[in-house]
Formats: sequence, C-alpha cells, structure tokens
Amino acid sequence: HIPGYSTYLHPYDENHLIGIGMETEETTSRDNNGRVISTGAKIIGMKMALFDVSNVNNPIEIDSTVIGDRRTTSAILTNPKALLFSKQKNLIAIPVNNYNEDFEVEDSDNYDTMINYYKNYNKKYVSEGYLVYNIDLTGFDLKAFITHEAAKNTYTNNNYYYMTTRTNLLRGLYIENNLYTVSENEIKVNNLNDFELVSDLKIK
Repeated sequence: HIPGYSTYLHPYDENHLIGIGMETEETTSRDNNGRVISTGAKIIGMKMALFDVSNVNNPIEIDSTVIGDRRTTSAILTNPKALLFSKQKNLIAIPVNNYNEDFEVEDSDNYDTMINYYKNYNKKYVSEGYLVYNIDLTGFDLKAFITHEAAKNTYTNNNYYYMTTRTNLLRGLYIENNLYTVSENEIKVNNLNDFELVSDLKIK
C-alpha cells in the first residue's frame, strides 16, 4: 500500500521505475460517538517516486519527493514529452506550474540558497519554473529551480482590470553540458554543472 498515484511511469532501468503523479493523504470522518462513518483521500501535492520493481508482485518505493501542494500542476502529468531524463547524466527535470500562494523564492544568485527557500517555503508567492533533480538508485536530490520571465498582459471585463503573469514552460533539453529551457516568453541556457546562466533570449 503506497499513498498517492502515478499518472506517468518511466523506466529507470530493467528493475526500477520512476512514477510521477500526485501525493494523497487518507481522511476519516467519524460520528459523535467516534465511530468511522466514511473514509477517503485528499491530494496534498505533486509526487515523484522511484520504485524497485524487481518483484513485480511487491513493488517497493525507494524514495519520493512531494512538490508544492494540491494546486501544483505540471505538463508531465498528461504529456510524457514534458519529461527530461538521462540515466547517464543522473538527470531528471520537469516543468512545474501554478504553485500555491504559500510558495516563495527570493532573488538570489546562489542556487543553494534558492533551493533552500524551495524546501522551506512558507510565505505567499506565485511562481512557475523548471525543477532539475539529480537521480540515482538512492533517490532524488533537487539541484536547481529555473524560473522564466512571465508575460504581463492586462485584460478588461466590464471596466474591471486585471493582469495575468503566467508563462507556460514548455520543454527542456540538453546539448553537451548545457541545459536549455523553453517557454512561450523566453529561452534560457544554464550550465549543467553549476546551473549558472549562460545566456537567455526573450521572445516577444
């Protein structure tokens, strides 16, 4: 019995699978006498897990990581082409959208600092970006959080004005030792060793 569910499974090797989906938590409702009247489950975040399936009748979860909360989404949940994976480079990366408003990343030139903010978020901030992990048979290790500039468009509706600042991060790929991330508004190139920005191109 493993909490949560995977909407996409990707082979790591002959005996291991990567599962990407949602983490869930069991819920129980009781009457005034404390008797259980119903049980259920609620989504508490995105989940990425590594499974040992050497014995297909008894899969074992080696490691997992929960991303954001119940409102966190990713294209990988419905489109396998959104995944960037290389066993040789110990690399797995996914675009993540629509973080909950209790997520914060402060401006910093130090990726370790940014990752620390990600792991310990507790303030209001809305962000979208590309999460890059190291992966091996011990599990996942977050290495970088790459954000893209959001397009700011103003819309009107019955004289009420509101702005959207979302950007759709579409794909990631690597060429030699550079990581390319592509969104509707921007292309970024980051070094795969330290994830320092090499170059970027704004798309109008």
